[in-house]
Amino acid sequence: MMRAAAAEVEAELGRADLLFNNAGVMPAAPIDELATDDWQRMIDVNMTGLMNAIGAFMPHLVASAAERASRTW
Repeated sequence: MMRAAAAEVEAELGRADLLFNNAGVMPAAPIDELATDDWQRMIDVNMTGLMNAIGAFMPHLVASAAERASRTW
């Protein structure tokens, strides 16, 4: 799903040169009262979602950085 989003961004706007990766959840309960499913959802969104977005956009970011580095000003 994230790779499809990265491809859509590239098709609509060109290659990404910046990723603002901001998503997170925190259940509104003390940690000792959290159900395992709540804890897993927090990990899935906060960690796995972050890594999925980085992985999907990394080729774009690396290519953009290489392009900038090769420019002569």
